[in-house]
Amino acid sequence: MFRKKVKVAWVESDRTIMFQKRKRRILNKVRELTTVCGVNAVVIFRGPHGNKPTVWHSGQVTEESRKLIEHFEPDLDLPSSSFSPYEGEDEEKMMSKIGGFKNDMHGI
Repeated sequence: MFRKKVKVAWVESDRTIMFQKRKRRILNKVRELTTVCGVNAVVIFRGPHGNKPTVWHSGQVTEESRKLIEHFEPDLDLPSSSFSPYEGEDEEKMMSKIGGFKNDMHGI
């Protein structure tokens, strides 16, 4: 049985996939740092294709973080006072996460 020869070529979405993986890893590290150190953090991501940047806040938008974001991204719309990192997640999904945490706590 013979196998066909595979052409080696760049995958068009390869850069996007790698960007998404790196973005997820960086956000996990930033969340860990903000939890351990008890500080607020702001992360600005710009995609590989020059898309609109994504901004992640660890908590409340302070005046210092607002100035920093406006310095790098002056055209970006920011929330007026506060921002939840879990904004947009379904309530059911959040409740299932909370239930999982409660089950983990009972085992301790």
